[in-house]
Amino acid sequence: MFSICGIIQFEKNKISEEEAFEIAINAGAKDCKNLKDNFEIVTDKEDFYKIKTQLEKKIETFSYSGIEWKALNFIDLNKEQREKILEILSALEE
Repeated sequence: MFSICGIIQFEKNKISEEEAFEIAINAGAKDCKNLKDNFEIVTDKEDFYKIKTQLEKKIETFSYSGIEWKALNFIDLNKEQREKILEILSALEE
């Protein structure tokens, strides 16, 4: 239900999208995403440091970088469903 992968996020003003994604893909990244304020690079766990090192040649600091467990499936909830889930989670915490 989860996969372990590397995540590298950096601000859009640090480097152009084309250059960032080209570096990441050439280094072996699994996925490149254009988020609201950041670019996100997804890597295999084994390739995380190799790709991060390649990006560090152009970018001094990252907004976030780390290895984490990512869910394989996501569900979209409407407002009513979100409220019910939050209510259940609150009850479980108590």
